[in-house]
Amino acid sequence: MQKRTVKHFVAIFFITTFVILMSGKLLALYILAGFNVCLLTFNLLARRSLAFKPWFLSKFNIFSAKFNHEFEVEIPADLAFDKILEVVAESGFKLAKADKDKLEILAISTTSWKSWGENIYFKIEENAGQTLVRFDSAAIFGMYTWGKNEDNYKLFFEKLEDSFTI
Repeated sequence: MQKRTVKHFVAIFFITTFVILMSGKLLALYILAGFNVCLLTFNLLARRSLAFKPWFLSKFNIFSAKFNHEFEVEIPADLAFDKILEVVAESGFKLAKADKDKLEILAISTTSWKSWGENIYFKIEENAGQTLVRFDSAAIFGMYTWGKNEDNYKLFFEKLEDSFTI
């Protein structure tokens, strides 16, 4: 997956500014502002549903910075599900949805100066006696989150490791 960098954000900003200035009309600015308001509103309304996971994680959704990581745990999938629910609460994330049948969890982080908040998805799969956990963090609105997605993973994984320590 290609990561967006500050260069991408700056390039899009300058291209948009150039188009607005060259048009000489405020209509382009109003259209751009209206689009952003509609997109942000939709994302805020859709963020608490697992049904919109494909939208937030899509490689075509350029308005949402994403981060993912897969790791193995040495416990069965059903116990890993319960352990992740426990660690989500300890990490300061808010549990939005949990589907024990599909072994999927959706947690959300709060708004900060770095981002409008993130959706944090967990997908647990068991294959040949190994339990694989996929962690995805996607910004609600923003091409760049100043490392917030990665910080979410580091915080979660640190709390997960601590929970296994006796």
